[in-house]
Amino acid sequence: MASAALYDSRQKVADHLEALQGYAQKALVDGDALSCSENADKTARLSEFVTLGNSFKLTVKEMIVLILGDISHQPTGCGCHSCASRWSRTAVTPEPK
Repeated sequence: MASAALYDSRQKVADHLEALQGYAQKALVDGDALSCSENADKTARLSEFVTLGNSFKLTVKEMIVLILGDISHQPTGCGCHSCASRWSRTAVTPEPK
């Protein structure tokens, strides 16, 4: 019985994580605003995700890494010389073949 409940909790975490990663991608990387229904869903999922994460003894940092870890955000800066220089120093360029 306990293993079934644990499986259900893990499945809920996985479902919430997938949705929260999608919302993070849309809002943070794509720059699109979430709709009212998406924002309400995000809030509900995040609340339950944190509750379940706490039950698995995850820290806040670990939960944030789970949500944002696979998000590839490339900072654009404002376009000034300082931001452009900072971006060029931190950008990873492929090795020539």
